[in-house]
Amino acid sequence: MGSLAEAFASGRLLRPDPVVPNALHLVQSLSAWAGADPAPYQPSPLFAELAATLRERPRLVFVLIDGLGVSLLEQHAAPGGFFREALARGGELRSVFPSATASAITTLSTATWPSEHGVTGWWIHEPSQALDFVSLPYLDRATGQPLAEELRGELFPIPSWLPRAQRPRRVIQPARISDSAYSRYARGEEGDFRGYESFEEAIGFVLEHTADPTPGYTYLYLPEVDGTSHRFGPTSSETAATVAEIEAVLTRLAAELPPSARLVASADHGQIEVPRAARHALASDDPLRAHLVAPPSGEPRAPLFHVREGQHEAFAAAFRERFGERFHLLEVAEVDRLRLLGPTPLHPRTRARLGDFMALAEGPDVIFATSEGDEGLLEVKGHHGGLHPDEVRIPLLVGA
Repeated sequence: MGSLAEAFASGRLLRPDPVVPNALHLVQSLSAWAGADPAPYQPSPLFAELAATLRERPRLVFVLIDGLGVSLLEQHAAPGGFFREALARGGELRSVFPSATASAITTLSTATWPSEHGVTGWWIHEPSQALDFVSLPYLDRATGQPLAEELRGELFPIPSWLPRAQRPRRVIQPARISDSAYSRYARGEEGDFRGYESFEEAIGFVLEHTADPTPGYTYLYLPEVDGTSHRFGPTSSETAATVAEIEAVLTRLAAELPPSARLVASADHGQIEVPRAARHALASDDPLRAHLVAPPSGEPRAPLFHVREGQHEAFAAAFRERFGERFHLLEVAEVDRLRLLGPTPLHPRTRARLGDFMALAEGPDVIFATSEGDEGLLEVKGHHGGLHPDEVRIPLLVGA
């Protein structure tokens, strides 16, 4: 497999780089445009150009297309269609790491790197609470029950920038998640939000909010590409059809927006195809889990391990014997040294959530922690969360 340094040098993996245009630069441009607190990092020249473009019109519509990495766009977008033309006006960005919805949307909401906000994946072990939870659904991992509302400030301690925006804003999401605990955190408790049941309704909410020519910010979240890619795989005909459907939505929206509005879109991550032989399960009685104080957390492409006291060497040896040709096993100090979660040192809360080791896949491999009833996880064909270029490369799409 070679060393991790060789993987980065060759481009087999793409490490986060704060001087390469990335998702945080985009978020800082959006938050600055909306009148929130000044961004703490200097934007790249690409984003100076984007900032100038945004200033041309008083209304900004930002669309997040979950899972639409550059590779999916290249495979499935129509020649000469909205996606390819908008990509030519925008460019290519890098996602954050983990390249996953939980980490990336929290960056979108807080304008901070994962090293700071501490959302380390879909599953999180929070040592201070002796708690294993599922981040975006805001559920206890063991019981599947909703977590107490009063815990939310401790589990997601960095507030959203949206309530600090000086310009009027509207958040538009699928109805099933529009008033969830995490959505209320990500957008702020107060403010204008809408839940849609159909694309027609979503477009209507956007057009309604942009009808006023005075300055305002509209955010639309579209999760369909990610869901289809997970189920059928990113190279599937089903994913191609979903990309075409979302492209049609954006094409229509761009055509119907008033002249005072600018449409900008991006994604949180891409996906890779994972064959069945590369999907690995660690059931509750697996010998590796005997070394752990909690089930593996994080993301299946970059699982995290909290190891029992005195068992670190034994765990590392057993893991490398079993998965050493598929995963790089990194101590958390190495993750910090490499600044994989951002250019800032790991916040103590983030470091605690990372545990003792991270396994980083180089090939198309995933590791799930499973218990009774979790076998369906092994049927998921598309994955993300690692540093493969297809997971990390995301588009910046700028409407005409």
